[in-house]
Amino acid sequence: MMKNTTLTESTQREAAIVQVHTKPQKAYDIGCRLALAVLLLVSPAFGLQHHARNSSKRGVSSHKVYQEKITLFPTAGSLLAQNQEVTRLGLSRVANRAMLAELAADGTLTPILPSSALKVSIAQERAYLRPWADEQLNSIAETFYAAWGKPLTVDSAIRPLDLQKRLWRSKRVPAAPPTGPLASVHPAGIAFDIGKKSLTKEQKRWLEWRLFYLQAIGRAIVEEERASFHVVTTPVKSSVWLPMMFLSRTIL
Repeated sequence: MMKNTTLTESTQREAAIVQVHTKPQKAYDIGCRLALAVLLLVSPAFGLQHHARNSSKRGVSSHKVYQEKITLFPTAGSLLAQNQEVTRLGLSRVANRAMLAELAADGTLTPILPSSALKVSIAQERAYLRPWADEQLNSIAETFYAAWGKPLTVDSAIRPLDLQKRLWRSKRVPAAPPTGPLASVHPAGIAFDIGKKSLTKEQKRWLEWRLFYLQAIGRAIVEEERASFHVVTTPVKSSVWLPMMFLSRTIL
C-alpha cells in the first residue's frame, strides 16, 4: 500500500486536538505536585502498620499486625476514566487488521521500534501506537535505561476490536469488553502495557513512582495489573483522572 503524502482527515483532527487543548493548567499542576509531595512525606514505604491488642482465653495479650497499603493506581473508576479520555480526544477505535494497516500507512499510527532501552514483545503487525503514545513509551524506557542500564519490555499496544472481542470471549486472560463505557482502550491506540516480570523490587518501585508522576501531572492514566503496568497516554494534560487521584487503601 502506498503511503499518502498528505495528512488524512484523522491526522488533521489529532493535530487540532493538540492545538485546542494546550491551554495552561498551572493550578492543576501545582495541586498534583503538592499531592505527590505529601504522599512522599507521609508514606515513603507504601504502607503503615497498625497493632491491635487481642486477649486470649488464658488472659495473655497478643498483638496482631495489620499493614495498610496505599495503592498508587486504584482500579475503581479507571476504565471509565480511560474511555472518557478517548471520547475527549475524539478518537476512533481500530476495527481490524486492514484498518490498522491503513492507519499505519497514512501516519496516524506509528510503529514501535526496539532499541537498547526498549524490548518489543508484540507481533509486528500490532506493534503500533498513536504518535504521542509511542513518544511517551520511549521516554519512559529511555529514562529507565539511564537509571538502571537495562531495557523495559512492552508486551501490548494497539489491539483491533475483532481481536479484543475474541480475548474477552475466550476468558483465557483478563480482558475488558470491546464496547461499552468500560471497554478496553487498546483499540484506540493510546494504551500500552509495560511488563514487570523481569524487574527487581527496586526497579519496580522506581517505575511505579515515575508512572505516578506522569499520572499526577495529567499525562497518563495508569493501572497496575498482575504482570504489567497498563498505561493510557494523552497528548495534552488532562484532568479526567483528577477525582481518582485520592489514594485508595486496602488492609492486607
